[in-house]
Amino acid sequence: MNSASWSPVERGAFCGAGADGRLTVWAADRNEPVVCLEARGRSPAVAQADASDLWAAEWHPSTGPVLADAGVTGCVTVWDLRAPSRSPAASTPVGEELLDVSWCRYQPATVAAASTGGDVQIWDMRRAAAPLASLRGHSMAVLAVAFSPWDSDDVVSCSYDTRTCLWDAGPATASSLQQQWHSHSEFARDVSWSPLARGTAASVGWDGILAVIRPGSGSKPPG
Repeated sequence: MNSASWSPVERGAFCGAGADGRLTVWAADRNEPVVCLEARGRSPAVAQADASDLWAAEWHPSTGPVLADAGVTGCVTVWDLRAPSRSPAASTPVGEELLDVSWCRYQPATVAAASTGGDVQIWDMRRAAAPLASLRGHSMAVLAVAFSPWDSDDVVSCSYDTRTCLWDAGPATASSLQQQWHSHSEFARDVSWSPLARGTAASVGWDGILAVIRPGSGSKPPG
């Protein structure tokens, strides 16, 4: 497994994203998978890729058995486990390999996807012809992304470029990159918001550092 995620709604359920291209749902009180879903679809930009690894999966924060995944296929795929066909509820080709995905708690159809191209794309999975926003500022692949549990427009991301960035993903924002942190001397590997301390997040890097970050403590982007 490349990642795991506990459901905030379905008691005792968790999912795992696998190197075999499968999204597997487990119940904590059972010793076998409840559901196995195969990655489907492939973005034309990565159509020649041999692998179908899934790098991340995340449960919907408020709607029971709904998940989103991201991986080598270059698609954001949404699954509704209530559907008897076990077919994707939505699948959007983003154009690049995706390394992470995050739901917006306050806009139930909105997801953020972290790409190897160095940007974070915001998608409305109901109308996925084009992204709502492309957040550009990282110079290397984005390894992790997370919507704030406190504000519908705040997004944090971290990257191989060692930086952690705070974005304003609101549609009326003139400059989406709000602040950046240079907390790590090696790859910034993951980032997460605190569910208790409003506006506080933390990042971890390959340098072994865990950095706590707060709005106002980082540097402003140039210009």
